[in-house]
Amino acid sequence: MQYPYIKCFMSKQHCKEKEAVMKTMRMLISMMAGSASAAYAATGVQAEDVGILTYAFIGFFALIIVSQLVTAAILFIGMVKGLFSSREKSSVKAD
Repeated sequence: MQYPYIKCFMSKQHCKEKEAVMKTMRMLISMMAGSASAAYAATGVQAEDVGILTYAFIGFFALIIVSQLVTAAILFIGMVKGLFSSREKSSVKAD
């Protein structure tokens, strides 16, 4: 089906291929939108226990965050010491 408001400046074969692709994309999008409602209709049955790999996964990322916080705290303390420490004046003159 050629849309009257769209002019195709390519060959007719290319226009037909383009229309077929658009129809397929439209069908796929409608199928995806229609199947999304099935995910919300879950029964609510869940596993009772999380595995040890889940705790290891969470612990690994917690370790990364804590190590970044320690590094940030060390840099912050160094910055505060640099701001509030008195500067020593050197009385050595260059020749």
